[in-house]
Amino acid sequence: NSKPERLQNEKVLRSSKKTLGYIESELTQKQTILYPLMKTPLLAKKINATKILLKEASVEIPVTLKSDNETDIVIYKVKKFGRLTEKTILLRPGRYTIVGSRMDYRDYRKILQIKASDRTVIIDVRCREKI
Repeated sequence: NSKPERLQNEKVLRSSKKTLGYIESELTQKQTILYPLMKTPLLAKKINATKILLKEASVEIPVTLKSDNETDIVIYKVKKFGRLTEKTILLRPGRYTIVGSRMDYRDYRKILQIKASDRTVIIDVRCREKI
């Protein structure tokens, strides 16, 4: 059961690439009596799928945040951006929660799903509803 969203974390992505490299190097070395490892069709298929997943997870997509310079913006597990009018950042594919907050206004909350195939993403984050 794979969880590709875990690859948003730089350490996990780096570790996964290292592990895949280790497995591939073990497969290409001569087999020993103590550790006979064969590349079966199923293993080859899983290695290929993992390579594709790691390649897609490594892509960084430009995301442009637009706002009114009065809304404080946070992308959970990424960064607090504060107030801004426009800023472009790079995010890896995955699911992100963006929150905008402003005194006396209802918070703005949006789940953003970024795909490796996306070229660029533009999102407007403004608290508009007065409370």
